[in-house]
Amino acid sequence: MSKYLLGKISINFAVFICAMVGVIATSFGVSGLMTGVSILYYTVQSNIWIGLTSLTFAILQIIGVKKSSVVITGWLYVTKYVFVVAITLTMVIFWLLLAPTIQLPSYLLSPSNLFAHTLTPILSLASFSFFDSRDYKLSKKSSFFSLATPLYYFLFAVVCSLAGVPFHVFRMPYFFIDFYEFGWFSASAYSSLYTFSSFGVFYWIIIILLCVFLLGFGLLFLNRYIYAKQQKDTSVASEKTL
Repeated sequence: MSKYLLGKISINFAVFICAMVGVIATSFGVSGLMTGVSILYYTVQSNIWIGLTSLTFAILQIIGVKKSSVVITGWLYVTKYVFVVAITLTMVIFWLLLAPTIQLPSYLLSPSNLFAHTLTPILSLASFSFFDSRDYKLSKKSSFFSLATPLYYFLFAVVCSLAGVPFHVFRMPYFFIDFYEFGWFSASAYSSLYTFSSFGVFYWIIIILLCVFLLGFGLLFLNRYIYAKQQKDTSVASEKTL
């Protein structure tokens, strides 16, 4: 087995392990942030998505070694790309929007945060950049698929809320989609529950979707650049051996 193949199998297993540790730590740890049914939160769901997808990649890569053939199809690469965007969104939203509002500083150094919000996203990005992008070129339309997980999750959260499913002490899982407290189109609304002001959810949705699309487009550009460079390097190497 080559070092390259061993590397991509190892990093996929590492993503799976970190994701599962993050999910377990979030579900059973006393973090003070996500008490209740943790599976309801985007953080946990995105870790499960990328964790299971990375495990699938690792298993198929091992099977490919034994069969001396590639057994990972194009739609699996697209699926992993979508979930890499999702887990990266988890990291970005936590550190930019949620971390400043946390009143429990010790949580930032907890296993739940370090694995679910930090290590898993970083390893996923490394796996996508250094390995997946060398093996498969994404089509330009793939960037639109990156919007699937935030759109799904918003609908999921609304349905759960309307059904009476509690998110800790709040009716929605995150303040930027909590229309109960901040409304849909308000320029600024103060919430005594959150103890701060925010503009309406509609504007947050537009901002987040735009950011997700730009993030997805950025990763798509990176993928196509790395793939083209790899193909060029391979072509040059082949010409030198002739």
